[in-house]
Amino acid sequence: MAGEQSTPAAVEAVLTDPALVMTPPVPAARAAADRAAARVEWSAAGRCRLVLTTVPCHQEYGRSLVVLAGMADGCLAAARAAGHPVTLTDRRTVDPAFDPVPAPDATGPRAEFLAAVAGRRRGLFAVPPASLAAAVVDIRRTFPAAVMLVVVPTRDMVRDWSQALPRALDEAVGRSYSVHSHHPGRRVIVATPLGLRGHVHRGPRLAVLVDAHRMAGPADHEALVYLNRCAVRLYGLVPPRREADPVADAVLEMVCGPLAFPPAADRAEVRFVKSAGGRVKRTDDLLGRKRAAYWANAPRNRRVAEVARATAAGLGGANPPVVAVVAANTEQLGHLARDLPGWAVRDRRPGRAAAGPLDGNAAVTALWAADNGIAADIVVFAAGGTDRLPGRLTRPAGGGTMPAVVDLADTFDAAALRDARRRARHYETRGWRVAPAT
Repeated sequence: MAGEQSTPAAVEAVLTDPALVMTPPVPAARAAADRAAARVEWSAAGRCRLVLTTVPCHQEYGRSLVVLAGMADGCLAAARAAGHPVTLTDRRTVDPAFDPVPAPDATGPRAEFLAAVAGRRRGLFAVPPASLAAAVVDIRRTFPAAVMLVVVPTRDMVRDWSQALPRALDEAVGRSYSVHSHHPGRRVIVATPLGLRGHVHRGPRLAVLVDAHRMAGPADHEALVYLNRCAVRLYGLVPPRREADPVADAVLEMVCGPLAFPPAADRAEVRFVKSAGGRVKRTDDLLGRKRAAYWANAPRNRRVAEVARATAAGLGGANPPVVAVVAANTEQLGHLARDLPGWAVRDRRPGRAAAGPLDGNAAVTALWAADNGIAADIVVFAAGGTDRLPGRLTRPAGGGTMPAVVDLADTFDAAALRDARRRARHYETRGWRVAPAT
């Protein structure tokens, strides 16, 4: 009958260590897998095809959709959100060696890290470079009986980690560890991606990728496929702040899953709002392009000011939010200041370079923010282009969560759209949650 809505199909899902099989391949789950794969489209088309053929993120066999294990949770959630009744059969390896051992002495961020490790079979964890060894030791302490495989990017790191890691484990766990031990509970294997084939062992495996973002290139894909197939628990350790690489990030998410740490309280919420501004004349002058498209783009700057004023008004409560608008430079700041009467203006020029927390709504330059940080409830990032939001973000009066971030979804030409997507990917690599454009 015309206009009659069909009932969402029931889904049979089988979850194994390397993959999730869904029958039938419902559109919502396919779209979730496509979104993860689509992140590589922001890089060169050749690299995109290489990634999608070397590490297949999802394929359809007959009436079934098969996705790599890292995307299993997202695809299941998408199917359920679309109204499909899902019957899940979990056939992942069950082995006492992977029963987590609690650490009652852990507190603060370390306790949150260990809880995230124990609660997930796969995930990416943002760990500072100075804390990588401690993170690996903590993962080992959580699963002391499993065979542990530590994968590092270079042969020099294999030598260094093979010497330092057993000593650190001996001190932390109180038993003798060796990279040569044949006792599963005392075995730590350190290898590069190319050296994994020399360490093929039967049975389940605990795998940790150290500096995982450096092991997602085409030369490492075969190793990632092998780890995806044989690892019961697979964790990738990445720096908290690094240059965005959409291809590498997409590959790691397919295998390891999404970012699992830091916890949500340490992540900013990012929302893109619709932008304004007509088509910009094409030019080979990069500085001229930035000036025309962002710094002196009157419709876009008026849209920034409109969003900032509406955000500052809040819901009309007794405690309206503190809003900070971050401009690329003093040129853009001057344009924005005219549309934000009564707002404080901070830059590095004499008389305006006051340091310290903001005492109200303000428009600041990126350099000022890098020097002083930003203490606000909401940050409107107006710089555009491929600029990165600088500075330390905190709430006024030392609030426990990070401020919300508002950016503009520029679509006035193809270059602006690419720039907006790159900014979105950079936010995600910092572990922040990016909401769809409104």
